[in-house]
Amino acid sequence: MSSLCLTTGKSSSVVEILTENYAPVTAAHELAHNLGAAHDGENNACRPEDRYIMAPSTSKETPETRLNPWKFSLCSIEYFKIYLTDAIKTPTVRDCLTKSLAHDAKVPNVANRLTGQEISLDKQCERNFGSGASFCRTKDTVYADLCRSATCKRHGTTTCVPMPVARGTTCGNGKLCIKGDCVKHKKA
Repeated sequence: MSSLCLTTGKSSSVVEILTENYAPVTAAHELAHNLGAAHDGENNACRPEDRYIMAPSTSKETPETRLNPWKFSLCSIEYFKIYLTDAIKTPTVRDCLTKSLAHDAKVPNVANRLTGQEISLDKQCERNFGSGASFCRTKDTVYADLCRSATCKRHGTTTCVPMPVARGTTCGNGKLCIKGDCVKHKKA
């Protein structure tokens, strides 16, 4: 925690996101830890049941908390202010936060990669439902519809259960799933 831009080798987060629907929130949660934020309710006045990004676990939705999973609590914002106020006093951290990486930096560029082009439907099913799970293929499978209604079969069962597919999953000839729709795409 509070390790963004440190040169001690502790400034990285490795996060395995198993379902793409939660990827942005999970990434925001982990980045917030690097910016000094603790979980809501851990030595602060914010309540985990309010369901903000830094809640340590999920809680039941109420009309008042419906949109909170995509927002930071006031406690998190205060942690960010404290961390950044201290961080900009250190030249190396200040430079890290304000300057672009050098072109020769050993950081892979993943900005233009589409997860669905790299992970097959069967592998996506395994990531969501465990080893041996597979995409439910039938003679009636309409690939253009899978962007909203893909299904997987758990190992040892015959029942197909719904799964959100990764962005960029192939859904037809020259088409990919983008934001829930099957669209023509140059990377297909």
